[in-house]
Amino acid sequence: MSYIEKRNFSEVLAICRLEPKMRNIIVEGITDKLVVERFLKKEHKTGISIMNVDMICFDDEYKEMSDEEVKVLKESNKEKVIYLASKVESISSNCRLLGIIDKDFDMIQNKVRKGRYLAYTDYNSMELYLFKEEYITEIIGNIYRISSNIDVNALMLSIGKVCRFLFFLHSYLIPFNGRMVDFCKSFSYDKHTNECKLDMEKYLSKILQNNKLSDKAKIISDKLRSQLNVSAVDVRLEMRGHDFISVLYHALYKHKRISMSEEDFANSTWLCLDSKLLEVEPLFQRVLAL
Repeated sequence: MSYIEKRNFSEVLAICRLEPKMRNIIVEGITDKLVVERFLKKEHKTGISIMNVDMICFDDEYKEMSDEEVKVLKESNKEKVIYLASKVESISSNCRLLGIIDKDFDMIQNKVRKGRYLAYTDYNSMELYLFKEEYITEIIGNIYRISSNIDVNALMLSIGKVCRFLFFLHSYLIPFNGRMVDFCKSFSYDKHTNECKLDMEKYLSKILQNNKLSDKAKIISDKLRSQLNVSAVDVRLEMRGHDFISVLYHALYKHKRISMSEEDFANSTWLCLDSKLLEVEPLFQRVLAL
């Protein structure tokens, strides 16, 4: 069993202060790390350290925090990246650090986080870079091995509708500490039109019942209807990456059943990312400029 030693938070700060020319990227999770590493390798860029924030020990910092502050950091890698970037900014204005975080619900909840060393993904999360016709086509043919013709545009439009519904529903549950549940029993796929659908009324009823929010049914339903009636400027800003991958997987699984788990499918999709397509995205331009 391999053991990777964590870096102390104070050590990371010291590197940023004493060796400002060292280039470091801090990300929320291992998948983000692999995506950025693969991109830099394809671009033949070296000398940049990419670290999953889980590999930084915050224990000494926790001693100086309130219980609530500790709870926030322990429950969210995103908050750890934000905290680190903020601390570095307080001690240095010229180091070469970049903390990458997902947009999540920050934009619609007016909780945008800003900082010299902080950068959001261009879409809701890292997975949404894959929401392009070129990538979906490659995933269908090379990852899922479907040889029959699929109307990719119709599939993507229907995925967008399902995922937007899940996105806004999830956002409305947050103030109530509500939880999402498995959507599979309310999900269907038409092999002829290549469209997937979610029985939204049935799923909403299940969500409200499971979260003991049936008395809020009309309020949440009206909010959902109002929000979904507004066209998205870019649907990738109004869908969660995990939902996208999960809905795509279940649609393809209903089209052709193969022995591939959703987790294996998700891990395989990253292989389709093309560094040349990522080059035009603002986040990856900033990565290259670090």
